Amino acid sequence: MSTVADLTVPEELRAVATNLRCEHSFPVQPPHGSLLAPGPCSRCGVAWAVCARDVPDRLREPLAALLEVVSSVAEYAAERGYSTNAQTDATLSVARAVNGGAADV
Repeated sequence: MSTVADLTVPEELRAVATNLRCEHSFPVQPPHGSLLAPGPCSRCGVAWAVCARDVPDRLREPLAALLEVVSSVAEYAAERGYSTNAQTDATLSVARAVNGGAADV
């Protein structure tokens, strides 16, 4: 599993978008997890601790779409040697808040 430090800005934004779109399934049977400590999602691999559970269902797809668009813009800018702008930085902050501010994605 990657950490945020290992990911570029576009990769981090796409990872959170994937997290938002996944219909998570966390195993609670040993050896993969327990009721008190569910294992990582069997579909996308995100850890229970960083799953975006607090985002309302009606906001998941629009927020994921926004993160995808901004990740494309950030990737385009990086390919051309431009620095990130305030919108990208603000969107990255939102993505990290959705991810619980955790280091694992």
